[in-house]
Amino acid sequence: MRFWLRHPAYRQGPRAARGDAGAAVVEFTLIAGILLLFLFGTAECTLALNDRLVLEAAAREGARRAAIEGGATARVYERIDALLRAGHLDPAAVEVKISPWSAPYGHSIWVTVSYRHRFITPPVRAALGDGVDLEAKALSRSERLR
Repeated sequence: MRFWLRHPAYRQGPRAARGDAGAAVVEFTLIAGILLLFLFGTAECTLALNDRLVLEAAAREGARRAAIEGGATARVYERIDALLRAGHLDPAAVEVKISPWSAPYGHSIWVTVSYRHRFITPPVRAALGDGVDLEAKALSRSERLR
């Protein structure tokens, strides 16, 4: 007799295998839900990190431009808006703070860019809420001579 025919599941007949099918469906349902939540969570985390990188780049470039211009000017805000649009963020939904408005040579200029990332997948929104607040700050020294 072959080895697989000696296995206890085969000796008990076809009724023994029937009970396992229902358990497998229940186990699959539980694991599939967890895996889908993990998959959607990974996708949302990736999107939020991308938005964070766009904010950091906009804050850094804004600080660089503000250092050259000597403070908050229209050119600084235009450059920040251009970077936000390039990163597929709505400039109207982003708050930009530049402090101080005007800085003499050698003084610090802070640029803060804030944005509320809204979750787009319903399972993540149900688990974590509506969204997460993202903020990026950059510091530069004024290079403008007056």
